[in-house]
Amino acid sequence: MPALLAEAQPLNRQHPTFYGAAWVALGRLMLTTDRPAPCVG
Repeated sequence: MPALLAEAQPLNRQHPTFYGAAWVALGRLMLTTDRPAPCVG
């Protein structure tokens, strides 16, 4: 998984989109931290 995250960031820089950046950020948050999703109460 870390390899895919590392690959996603440069691809998003080459072809930036709002949704691409959001997926990169959410993927990094969900896969590399212990933080629960924002909607978990």
